[in-house]
Amino acid sequence: MRNKSKEINDLLTSIKDEKLNGFNIVDFWDSDLTAIGIQFNKVLVYISSYNYSITGKYNIIIENFDTGEIIETERTINFFDTLAKIKELSKSENSV
Repeated sequence: MRNKSKEINDLLTSIKDEKLNGFNIVDFWDSDLTAIGIQFNKVLVYISSYNYSITGKYNIIIENFDTGEIIETERTINFFDTLAKIKELSKSENSV
């Protein structure tokens, strides 16, 4: 996505390379270059790369897409763990 950071675009490219199905990219934060959402049916994974250049990690929050209720509180995880979480969600009943 042209309006997103390199770290967000690298993650999105890897998701596409994995040929994962059942998700939508949601961008409620188009003015925020470091944030993106990935929706799996009723689940939204909010991903931020705001401090990635310092920490080498993403901040993610998992919430209910419809209500905004937090399913998993914010945590800071590396690229591979972020990708693994997305793969896990794509295989669950949460898929679109």
